[in-house]
Formats: sequence, C-alpha cells, structure tokens
Amino acid sequence: LIRDRENRKKNKRKRIKMKKCRIIGGGNFSPDVFLKNIKANPGFLIAADNGYSYLKELDIVPDLCVGDFDSLGFVPKDSPVIKLPVAKNDTDISAAIKEGFKKDYNDFEIYGALGGERISHSLANIQLLAMVDRMGGKAVIFDENKTIRVLSAGKISFSENESGNISIFAFTNKISVKITGLRYSYNGIVKNDFPLGVSNAFIGQNSEIEVNDGTALIVIEK
Repeated sequence: LIRDRENRKKNKRKRIKMKKCRIIGGGNFSPDVFLKNIKANPGFLIAADNGYSYLKELDIVPDLCVGDFDSLGFVPKDSPVIKLPVAKNDTDISAAIKEGFKKDYNDFEIYGALGGERISHSLANIQLLAMVDRMGGKAVIFDENKTIRVLSAGKISFSENESGNISIFAFTNKISVKITGLRYSYNGIVKNDFPLGVSNAFIGQNSEIEVNDGTALIVIEK
C-alpha cells in the first residue's frame, strides 16, 4: 500500500505542468548566467531584498519584490512589493519561494543564493531546495560556475556534451543511488556522514543518476 501511494505521488508529479519562476537573492550573482537562462523562458521574476539591486543594474524590473529590505536599504517603488518584518521565521528567499508557489509556479531557478558575508545564508538556501522538493516542485541554485539541486525518488539524465565535476551527497540520512555514465559508476548506499560521492566527473558520454530512496544533493562544478 505504501509503495502504491509513492508510485501515485510520482506519477502525479510527472503530470504537473512546470511553470518557471526565477528568484534573485543578494549573494554572489553572475549576470551572464542569468541573462543566458532568461532568453529561452523569462518566467516570473522575484527580487528577494538586495537581489533588486542586481536587476536594477541590468535595467530589469521584477514582477515582484519580497523582503524586509534591510540589506537593500529602501523599499522598491517600481514593482509590486511584499514587505516582511525583520524578525521572521522565513528568510527572504524562502518567503519568495512560498509566494511563487502561491501564484502557481513550481519550477524555481535561484540566483544570488551563495557567497556573501554569512555562510549560514548559503547553507539555508541549499536547504530550501529540499523544501521545494517536499512541496512538489523543483529548484536549482545557479552560481557563476556551479549548479546545485536535490533529487528524490527519480532520475536525472545528462547528455554527452555535459562537462565538469559532479558530486552526489546524501541530503537525508542515507540514499540508495545508481550512477551510470560518469567516471565512477556506483549502485548502492551513500550516507550523510561520509562524502563517498564527491568529485565524480563527466566523461563525454550520456550519464544518469537514479535515486531510489532518500534525497540526494547534486552539485555540478564547471
């Protein structure tokens, strides 16, 4: 019965139409990566606090601004705003994600989520990937030379043109994972107290990561 419920949940997720939402935070930001990605599908654009300043430099007006704006120093006037209190449970990016879900978006690209002065914010933003996954959506963090995502009970495939290093970590206590087509193939258990999956690599052929149990954290570094 439990397996049947899990299968129905998977099938339901596959049938959901994915709607793109991009969120810009105040961490390290690569305009080249961002502009390249929005050419294909602009989607719905949310500035989270100081992420607004990056868009202002690019002469782009977001569809929505979310935050307490303590980092930005002022409340934007040229787009809709959701002003948050400084004392709150959600980070600005977390609140932006929830607003995206409220507007029926479920495919999130997050920029400006890493770096900055506080590593705690980078770790919090990586944790948000699991929150999105739990809520039935998908999310990817984009940085200048890396992407970060999570994968639960499913597959992700890469073409032979993919390059760079790829690491697969257990985001839950352990994961059951099958890795094919990379420099190191593997079929078994990875635990979160030992980085067995760090620094694998693409080798110019089609590759695939399949997670059968647990949630994997996948980091691709160019």
